[in-house]
Amino acid sequence: MAKFVIRIRTKVGTWRMNDVEGKNKVSEIIARVEHDHNIKVGKVSLKQNYSEILSGDERLDKIGAKNGTMFFMEISGGTVVVGNTRRHLDEKGNVVIKGGDNKGIRPGLHALRDKKLHWTLTDMTELEDKYTYKITSDQTERCAKASLDVSACQSFQQYIGQMNYNTCRCGILYGKFVDSEAEAERKKEEEEAKTRRAANIGYGSTKKNMNLSDLEKKTKKEKGARQAVIVEAIYEPPQQGDDKTFTILEDPREAKVDAVAKSLGLTRVGFIVSHPASTDFVLNSTEICNAAEQSLEATQGERDSPFVVVRVTLNEERNVIFEPYTLTPLCLDMVAEGAIEPMLDNPSHCSVVAPFQAIVEMKEEHVIDNDFFVKSVPIVNHTSKVAGGSTKFPRFNRQFAEAPSAASMRTALKGLGRNPNPASLAKALSDFHLLVYLSEVFNLGEGLEDICKWVAKYAYREDEQAAVNLENLQEGYRVLIMSMAGLD
Repeated sequence: MAKFVIRIRTKVGTWRMNDVEGKNKVSEIIARVEHDHNIKVGKVSLKQNYSEILSGDERLDKIGAKNGTMFFMEISGGTVVVGNTRRHLDEKGNVVIKGGDNKGIRPGLHALRDKKLHWTLTDMTELEDKYTYKITSDQTERCAKASLDVSACQSFQQYIGQMNYNTCRCGILYGKFVDSEAEAERKKEEEEAKTRRAANIGYGSTKKNMNLSDLEKKTKKEKGARQAVIVEAIYEPPQQGDDKTFTILEDPREAKVDAVAKSLGLTRVGFIVSHPASTDFVLNSTEICNAAEQSLEATQGERDSPFVVVRVTLNEERNVIFEPYTLTPLCLDMVAEGAIEPMLDNPSHCSVVAPFQAIVEMKEEHVIDNDFFVKSVPIVNHTSKVAGGSTKFPRFNRQFAEAPSAASMRTALKGLGRNPNPASLAKALSDFHLLVYLSEVFNLGEGLEDICKWVAKYAYREDEQAAVNLENLQEGYRVLIMSMAGLD
């Protein structure tokens, strides 16, 4: 029987459990969690509100558990152990630092003799450095600019507006990392230099001396961000939110959404969050930690990344604003190592988790201002190639809006007739969310990727002749699509 991974969500965070099989019982999962994290598990459910409590005798395959399934667990006990780190909870669910084992070099670490008998000064220094972070302002540009699709932003803004901008919400940004203008110019100069060397061509008397202005331009170009971000679509996963935070729920479409994006030549380039107007912070600690996890997952753990976090909120004049930021390598490293956690009662700061230590201006601090973790990015806009036509396809996972359906697909394809030409059909299908809806019929490896790649040839064509020369979509796919829309 194939093994898979499940996720365990508790009030202190989400854990992954590997090597799970369908024959395993819920009681076995509980036992593993209690053993691995030194806690007592109470209620277990597949529902975040615990409306349906699971019995310990139930097998995972009988309750529909599969790779990525989220289990919600109520836990008790004041201390959670993750590896060598001890995390203490206060009555509000915040992670706090308390004095740990006196035998350990740091609170929350086991005694040194538990690791090995003999320690050198170098060993001790390396151990100290491993758990110490020096917090400084980071002004390095990692993203030259973020270009957002106008219609995607309008749709996101309109939906949170229906909730009076009082509910936190998030979305995954799909698009492309591209060379910045400075990077494109650098590469052009490198290619020209290679061409001259290959042809043994020198500058001769035409080469001029570099003046101060030229030197400043060259220095600015070399220091500028090498990549920019183009956001083509926003996908909002299943979630629950209130006026303080949001919780991302299990998404049965996650793999299919990623497959649609990949087939279109897109990838995860950012994370968008909305929250009620606040002058206390740019991003709250929950948003920062969630965005950092999204960035690390999307970039395979890359710490120095142009991955953007877009903040949507109201300014003092009650106008909606979109502000992109990048997360600093320090932030990503601390989240990856479990060194910081959100603070529910002080959202403008992150809590430092023992045994880690944060040094700010030569002084140890137990909380860190979120402003140390973000760097603003210039914003521009464009029209996405997969934004759809004038009638936008409904978005998924919106409780107070129209859901994607055959009727909405019929609206998107109306006027094509039963045998549309390739360019007309491809144009109608050039909507990211409509293509995700096709996954209701077309499974992974069974046509979904082929259809998306065919659409991408049209949407991202280099010239209009490519649209004229576009080959027909496979007949079986075309018939099924028209049938889904009720146009067969």
